[in-house]
Amino acid sequence: LSYLFIAHDLAVVRSIARRVAVMYAGSIVEQGPKGAIYRAPRHPYTQALLSAAPIPDPVRERTRKRLRLKGEPPSPTDPRSALRFLPSRLTDKGEVYVPRLQEVAPGHLVSEHDPVEAA
Repeated sequence: LSYLFIAHDLAVVRSIARRVAVMYAGSIVEQGPKGAIYRAPRHPYTQALLSAAPIPDPVRERTRKRLRLKGEPPSPTDPRSALRFLPSRLTDKGEVYVPRLQEVAPGHLVSEHDPVEAA
C-alpha cells in the first residue's frame, strides 16, 4: 500500500514518510529516504526549508542557525525560475535549461545547483 501525501508541514512529513520529495516551482529538487533528506539535505532549497522548521526544544530553537535564501523568489510562470539555484546555466538566447536530478547516494537524488554562498 502506498500513499502520496502532500504537505508543507515538515514535522508531519517526517513522522509519516519513508521517502520524501521536495519540490520547488513545480519540479522535484531532492528526493530520497527520509533519513538522508532530514540528516543531510543536499539542495539549498531543502536546506532552507528544514532550517525554517521550528524545533520543539526552546533552548535549541534559540541557538540554531537558519539558512536564508537571498532575493525574491522568481515568478512560477517564468520557465527559467527553476534556475534560481543554477544561475550559471542562464542564457541570453532564450534557451531554457532544465536542471537534472543526479544520484548522490543510493536512492538519494538531488537537482543540479550552484554552490551555496556563505552568508
